[in-house]
Amino acid sequence: MSNQAIKKIVLSKLGNAISDEKAERIITKIQIHEASELSIVLKTWENQFDLPDWVKSEVTINETFFFRHPEQYSDLKKKWVGKDDISVLCVGVSSGEEAYSIAMIFEEMAIKNYKINGIDLDPNVVAKARQGRYPLHQLERTPEQFKSLLTKYGETKTGIDGACYWVNKKIMDKVEFNQANILTFFLRRYDLVFVRNILIYFCEEDKARILKRLKLSLKPDGSLVFGSGELLDVNAA
Repeated sequence: MSNQAIKKIVLSKLGNAISDEKAERIITKIQIHEASELSIVLKTWENQFDLPDWVKSEVTINETFFFRHPEQYSDLKKKWVGKDDISVLCVGVSSGEEAYSIAMIFEEMAIKNYKINGIDLDPNVVAKARQGRYPLHQLERTPEQFKSLLTKYGETKTGIDGACYWVNKKIMDKVEFNQANILTFFLRRYDLVFVRNILIYFCEEDKARILKRLKLSLKPDGSLVFGSGELLDVNAA
């Protein structure tokens, strides 16, 4: 019963359809860390506008790496070569690798004016993205053909966290990160919207709502870029 209550609350507040396993994990953390009884916590959450940040961290999937889906970056270069003044939104940006990868591609294309906005529900990963600093093991999955760009637009430094890759200031200045829910975030007008492997975690109703919002946010001739896991009818919204 508690599992279903958690799933219902998360769905209504965040739009995420979570598994029984995740619901059980949230219940366990409530029982360990909250002073009040489970029923009181759930009742409080029902009456709140938002949920605690740790719950958002628990329900989001933060798997990403630099230049993931390399074929899409090749398509990006073909379509936007010779263009300027490009605005980009990355939905579910996680710790920022996707947004920084796009910026590096734009630099290689000599695009003078561009701005990339990355949003994610989880405030913890947004904080990491703003740092632009990554343990070296997180670079291991970078496709071979793009590793030279990491060298060109960043460097390895050793600090209190050990050896890390640091994105350079020029790239970081082109990217802005915000903690936000795509269901309620104020959308500007964008040339490109990346929404890769995110919609699969939403219920069908909210998928349609999100897709409609994103389509309306596109400028004329703008593009939505989906991940391979996004199984949906893009004409449904």
